[in-house]
Amino acid sequence: MSVKQDKPLQKLNVDDHPSIPPEPQNLTIIIFDSGHINRVIATAYIEVIEANDNPPIIHVQPSTGPGEVLDQTMGVLSLVSLQAPVVDATDEGFWFHIDSKSSANEMFGIEAITENTARLQLISRLERDTLLELLKNPDTSPVPSPILPSNKDGKVRWPIILSVNDKLMPSLTSTSTLTLTVITKGPVIPADELSGYYVPDNSSPGTPILPQFIQAIDLDYPSALTDIAYDISSYSAQALRLFEIINSTAGKFSLALRTTISREVEGASCFFVPISASIPSLTRTATSTLTVTVTTDNPPAPGNGEGKLEVFIPSDTWRWPYANALPNIPIAAMPVTEVYSCDRVNRVFKFIPQNENDLLFKVTDDGVLYLMTASPPGDFSVEAAISTRFDQTLPNATSSLKVRINWIPASGFTNGIMIRIQKATWEWFVERSNSSDVRFHYGYAIRTLI
Repeated sequence: MSVKQDKPLQKLNVDDHPSIPPEPQNLTIIIFDSGHINRVIATAYIEVIEANDNPPIIHVQPSTGPGEVLDQTMGVLSLVSLQAPVVDATDEGFWFHIDSKSSANEMFGIEAITENTARLQLISRLERDTLLELLKNPDTSPVPSPILPSNKDGKVRWPIILSVNDKLMPSLTSTSTLTLTVITKGPVIPADELSGYYVPDNSSPGTPILPQFIQAIDLDYPSALTDIAYDISSYSAQALRLFEIINSTAGKFSLALRTTISREVEGASCFFVPISASIPSLTRTATSTLTVTVTTDNPPAPGNGEGKLEVFIPSDTWRWPYANALPNIPIAAMPVTEVYSCDRVNRVFKFIPQNENDLLFKVTDDGVLYLMTASPPGDFSVEAAISTRFDQTLPNATSSLKVRINWIPASGFTNGIMIRIQKATWEWFVERSNSSDVRFHYGYAIRTLI
């Protein structure tokens, strides 16, 4: 039996006559065998619908786009709603996409809601510095000529390129570019200038804290340096009691002691001073916290420290012979018992390898434990000797850390999405040891990934 494919005798074009698709048609089809001896009659029900020949239209709500978002905002956060209205007679559905460069290494993403709606979302923490570096590099910028911050306007404007495809006819595509503006609260002291301030123990009132002439910067308004005013924030009674601001002129300030300071009396060797910086004319205010260390020529001797640590590694990221391993990952601070926690900066740590397994690790002079290469799962012990800088007469101590390496399937991370850490920083990976609790000192290789 042979069957011929039915084709219309003329091109069906509903844009001509009639202006709307015709009514459904019932066709009677007679099917013969090759000898025309036998036949069968079939009825076909044909409904003519209008094919989509128009690119999708992208509607964004709010229509102004994602607007301004504060730096360091945490995801998941919905930025805008997206809709592709059905223009033609049938609802075929749409695919929503975000340009790979616009995603900023998965900082942004698309969540589908229905066949024709979706959300643009902030997936991880919004990082102004990261976006700025991506914009400056022609290989990573979503657009060839991005708008970069200037001396008068320091806001970072990140272009997000979205596209929508018709599911039945993917060649029908529409593209739209939204702009997300990263803003800051106000003037802040740069992160690398928040510590390193000191004053000798038992100093009298009026003694300046060194170094002097500290300056904040407003990233959104970098030219307003000389307009910044400073105060010690009222939420720290201790800082108000111990310190005062002096020489606050031309956008800079210095700190001095308000009263005599003593490590023994205060029961601490470092103090946190919240500095409120503001630009009154712009009603912008932000707070930065300085760390002031009270130094002494006779620090107490260190005490032995013991701790435990668990490291979790997505097993599927490791390929023999460790071509994709992540070397030099800081995973913990080696424990030490201190009378005053800030005296840790006076200590020198020296790694004491016990066996060949210890070659998986290293310990820096300041006591940071690094995982050097991919490690098999299991239990390990790391030990380091502790001495004191500039005073070799003080007794040494020993730092011991039990480390458990765990392998977990990649599916344990965001439903199978592989997470590989490109850059490791102390603040992100290492949780500082708590010297007030000599029983446990924990550090984590990976804290929170989602």
